[in-house]
Order: sequence, then structure tokens, then C-alpha cells
Amino acid sequence: MVALEAIAPPDRAAADDAARPRQRSVSADDAGMGGELRVDAERLRILVERHLLLTGSAHARALLEDWDNALPHFVKVMPGDYRRALLELRAEREAQEAAAAAAE
Repeated sequence: MVALEAIAPPDRAAADDAARPRQRSVSADDAGMGGELRVDAERLRILVERHLLLTGSAHARALLEDWDNALPHFVKVMPGDYRRALLELRAEREAQEAAAAAAE
């Protein structure tokens, strides 16, 4: 099963978040797209910007020129098993970080 989710507007307060998407990746191991469970609007905008850059698409240009009105028309398709796996990985990572902090 998959879930269709609305894409929330970007969180301006998280602008300095190291995990937020970037137009240019910071390393070969990081595609620069941020966390899969958040920052969807920023990730989507980067994808549309890259599409425009690589193809010259008039439709991409029109979307970007009216981004605030275009954004609510997009949905995120999230497979349930993928979401569960991402949440499990996040919980595992947080548990490891907590254990490391407690060991210090």
C-alpha cells in the first residue's frame, strides 16, 4: 500500500539545518536531497529547478514562477513499507547516538 500525502510548505526556521536539501550535494555519499521523511517542499523545488536547468522545460519554468500556488497541487507518494523502514532506521540511529552520548 502507498499513502498520498500533502506536501507541507518549507519550514523557514530550519534553514540552517544540516540535513535540509541542497542544490549541490556536499559529498559523493550524499545526494543533497535531505531526509526522506521531511523537507518535501524544498526537495521538490530542487528537483524542478534541476529539471529546468537540464531540459529548459517551459512547464518547469512556469511552476517555479508561481511556486506558492503550484506547490499545493503536488502530492508525495510514500510506500508504507518504505516509511516503516525509514522510521526503524531513524530509531536505530537515535538509539546509537543516545548510547554514545551516555558512554561519554
